[in-house]
Amino acid sequence: MVVDDDGIFHYILKTQIRKTNLFEAAYIDDSALFEPYLNDVLKNTEETPDVIFLDLNMQGLNGWDMLKITEKFYPLLSKPVTVYITSGSIDPADKARAFKYFFVKDFVSKPVTNSFIEEVSANLAKQKITTH
Repeated sequence: MVVDDDGIFHYILKTQIRKTNLFEAAYIDDSALFEPYLNDVLKNTEETPDVIFLDLNMQGLNGWDMLKITEKFYPLLSKPVTVYITSGSIDPADKARAFKYFFVKDFVSKPVTNSFIEEVSANLAKQKITTH
């Protein structure tokens, strides 16, 4: 899942993800839809994403708000979900703050590279092998 209010970033990331053929991603460009989405995931566990790519700087709810929401929902999810922060921020304080959430795997400053998406795909493939 990609949570970012930048349409260009959605397009670029969608293209990079498609090239891997290893995972699909849902896209949310309105931060107000994030919590209702997680409520829906609790009702339909097959919709639980493996990964969330989360931007920190958005209008309305920001990424910090969404990390708090994810923390609230996390124990109720049907499987572990890994969060990757994809942000324009290069502030070390933002990075340190993000890693206080145990489910945040990495903090990547935009633009996101193909090698990063390939690394995420490889990690997902390993995760699926060890859980099956």
